[in-house]
Amino acid sequence: MNSEEIIANFSKEYRRLWAMAYSVCRDHHLCDDILQEVSIVLSKKAGDFDSSKAFLPWAIGITRIQALRASQKKKLDKL
Repeated sequence: MNSEEIIANFSKEYRRLWAMAYSVCRDHHLCDDILQEVSIVLSKKAGDFDSSKAFLPWAIGITRIQALRASQKKKLDKL
């Protein structure tokens, strides 16, 4: 799957990915930032995606990791 197809799938699944990010961080503004970062990561990792598998679980995994990182950074910034 090439970058264009990845971004098309990302756009199609945006709401689900946003909901995943929100379930981790509980911050609307942070979720928008997280999803921007996810779109970049997905584009960079397009060559790693196994097109014989479903896109959404792969993208959710990346979104979860990015949301956890952003949440952790936000907590550390408060200290």
